[in-house]
Amino acid sequence: DNKLLATASYDNTVKLWRKDGSLQSTLKGHTDSVAKVRFSPKGKILATSSWDNQVQLWRFDDTLIKTLKAGEHRVTNLSWSHDGTALAVASEDGTVAIWNLNLDDLLDKSCHWLRNYLQNNPEVRESDRQLCQLITNSHIK
Repeated sequence: DNKLLATASYDNTVKLWRKDGSLQSTLKGHTDSVAKVRFSPKGKILATSSWDNQVQLWRFDDTLIKTLKAGEHRVTNLSWSHDGTALAVASEDGTVAIWNLNLDDLLDKSCHWLRNYLQNNPEVRESDRQLCQLITNSHIK
């Protein structure tokens, strides 16, 4: 949404800057120099890569979503697919890995498996019985 700028740092952090030049936050999670930062195409997730052989996925409220181990070599580059459902990660040894990050399909499959349990288990609270319906409706919009 062009409201933030992200910078990678040798101090193992990523800094998020507002358009006016003020610092919004510092993301701390890597254990070695951060090499690359990439916003997802829809601008909702920031992917960071580091010489610690990891890729981290962040929300803009400083929440670390996931840490992905990229192998035994430093991560040198990363790139989102045009629709944001996959992330290509290049390592120092010349290998490229492509990770499928399409979570909508995973949510659908998980809820399909869980739905019967939520509806029929007497130990499930009434407020939780419609959980999968709420999740399904929220990511369809």
